[in-house]
Amino acid sequence: MLRLRVITALSLAAGVLITLFLLPKAGFLFLVLLITGLALYEWRKLFSFHQTILHVCSPFLYLAFCAFLYSVPKVHSELLTLFVLLWGVLVIFVSLYPRGQEIYNRHTLLAFLGLLLLSGGWLGFVSIISIEGDGGKFWIVWMLLLTTCSDVGAFFGGRMLGKRKLAPRVSPAKTIEGSLSGVILGVLICSPIAITFFDMSLVGGIVLTVGLSLIAIFGDLVESLIKRLSGVKDSGSILPGHGGVLDRVDSILAVAPFLAWSLR
Repeated sequence: MLRLRVITALSLAAGVLITLFLLPKAGFLFLVLLITGLALYEWRKLFSFHQTILHVCSPFLYLAFCAFLYSVPKVHSELLTLFVLLWGVLVIFVSLYPRGQEIYNRHTLLAFLGLLLLSGGWLGFVSIISIEGDGGKFWIVWMLLLTTCSDVGAFFGGRMLGKRKLAPRVSPAKTIEGSLSGVILGVLICSPIAITFFDMSLVGGIVLTVGLSLIAIFGDLVESLIKRLSGVKDSGSILPGHGGVLDRVDSILAVAPFLAWSLR
């Protein structure tokens, strides 16, 4: 299983990098739109609202919303701030779970939340890649490396050192030691890159890396909570060794708007 997970991850990374550097920016953004669209499909399947108008219209709403976000670059800063605040609210809800159970049981509301979160991730990519020259492309590579470090460090750190549960009612498998391992690995690898290649100060590079690593953890926890509410282990099975697309991009969806907001 581990070997299959690694092969899938490397294949995905190669595909993303090839698309990012060989295609025009619009081509890469189309790939991001496709990936987030698949994630939306999986999110919709998690809840029993298949006969509602929202279920039927959500793909069209998503495309319309993403098109709108792409067409209004002058207000990207304000919109990114709203998405950052939304993630802040979600962090509170995850921390309080299972309090407020009546809110979690409103599946139509959670389905609409998926539209917002995926749109925020899309806007994050749009904003980052819009940086002049190839700077945005390298920031995207750095962001993907950071979320990978968080995931890999948490996986192996949790297996070797994990004892204390991070959020047992949300995701029993995640541990404090594993999460700290992910943050430390991110600091060791991504902070020097940010300092060296993006001309950041030592403190700035470390703070950015630690902050985004923590956000990646909470992004993963939010998706874990959604899966717990719907009673499934994985959001899908399209990616061998990883589960669904949503399982792979959950932390990226959280980090992208924060990084874009911090770079503005």
